[in-house]
Amino acid sequence: MAVSEKKIQAALEEVGFTEFLPGQKEAITACLSGRDVITILPTGGGKSLIYQLAAKLLPHLTVVISPLIALMSDQVDSLQQRGENVALVNSHKTDSQINGELSAVDRGESKILFITPERLQNDEFRQWLEGQKVSLLVIDEAHCVSEWGHDFRPSYHAIGAAAREFGSPTTLALTATATQFVIKDMIGKLQLRDPLMIVHGVDRPNLFFEVKDVLEEREDCEVLKELLDCNEVTYSKELKETMKGALLGSGIIYTATTKAAEETVEWLREWGIAADFYHGQRNKADRERVQADFMAGKLQVIAATNAFGMGVDKPDIRFVIHRDIPASLESYFQEAGRAGRDGEFALCTLIYRQGDLGRAAFLSASSDENRKEIERSRIAMMQNYAELRSCRRILILNYFGQQFDGHECGFCDNDLTTPTATVIEAPKEAVISPFSEGEIVKHSLWGKGVVQKVDEATIMVLFEKAGHRTLDTATVAEGKVLQRMKAAKL
Repeated sequence: MAVSEKKIQAALEEVGFTEFLPGQKEAITACLSGRDVITILPTGGGKSLIYQLAAKLLPHLTVVISPLIALMSDQVDSLQQRGENVALVNSHKTDSQINGELSAVDRGESKILFITPERLQNDEFRQWLEGQKVSLLVIDEAHCVSEWGHDFRPSYHAIGAAAREFGSPTTLALTATATQFVIKDMIGKLQLRDPLMIVHGVDRPNLFFEVKDVLEEREDCEVLKELLDCNEVTYSKELKETMKGALLGSGIIYTATTKAAEETVEWLREWGIAADFYHGQRNKADRERVQADFMAGKLQVIAATNAFGMGVDKPDIRFVIHRDIPASLESYFQEAGRAGRDGEFALCTLIYRQGDLGRAAFLSASSDENRKEIERSRIAMMQNYAELRSCRRILILNYFGQQFDGHECGFCDNDLTTPTATVIEAPKEAVISPFSEGEIVKHSLWGKGVVQKVDEATIMVLFEKAGHRTLDTATVAEGKVLQRMKAAKL
């Protein structure tokens, strides 16, 4: 379906915008032309607007699959406030309400239908959907289809086959974070046809990354107070002043448990900071009140488990602090990335205790042996990030398949901290790695992988099936362990 740029621009202005964000127009144009698309944009990068505008310009129904009922409800509320007629079907609705929603679609009153992936397991619903003309299938949080994805959801596996039943419509897969292996899984399991890849904003140059090492959990209180009191002494005077301004703004402190979230709020209130906690065990009314107060600026800080964040569109969050290490780099980057969506400076701090790795592994534990291996691999990568002594941004970008032009970003703690230890020169016969970060390689036992990190002693590789493995550089240099492959073969 050919749609002129003038009509696309008019649709944008109709919903109150004058300019597209990077990647949006390209994705919309591809969807309107009938091409499958994978769009990887950062949190706050405008992914939902892509399908909303496409739906306005396409002749038939747009079906949006989303994993979270709360997130769908927020999107529906936002669209209805703009005067759009949309339908929502989920397990919270009665049969009568569901019939009403589907009838609105039958009458052509609603051109967008929101469902969870589990709805496709309902035979009656699938039969109804087969009778519809579907112009566009949208899969939000599409990384959930992959076992490598940090929010793997088995029900996503049925989407590709179900889509064939209602005509294999043009498909738009949306996510904020995806490694090369996740992308490969998305293409295969969602049965995408030569999808256009649109990737923007993996690098968030306004985010400053740092890690604070502690030995025991009782040190958290002191570290947090030093941070929020702006007593940082490590960096330059100019950077310290910038950090001070950020820490006086809105922030999120993530914790692994509800107990830690509540404890953190007790500390914050003792220090005179307007704060409240958010976790899944609070009742819905309290969660909504806390979120509304934070969005309105009545609360400076929210201490929360990972239950808080999805769909929260507050562009001026100035800092995100993790009291506990997340179970994967994907989770960490997604949560930290909720800071600084307005493009201004924001601080992302991880308080790291090595002993927390066991708890992170426990909280993400699976009974499936293959999943266990993947989860152990993610924990190992997160540990590598926390204990890293080189540029943190480069490691993050390499993990998500984006190369950084240079040896350091100059905007993380490791790049700006002057080492206090004596510098020991490398031996004259130091081994030089035959591979560089980002290269695709093959191991005789572990299969294909991507080089994640290289130094004189070790090479870390993320293998498609075996996860992260650290290899001896000298052994690899002998040429018998890894084979270089072309990028297209991943």
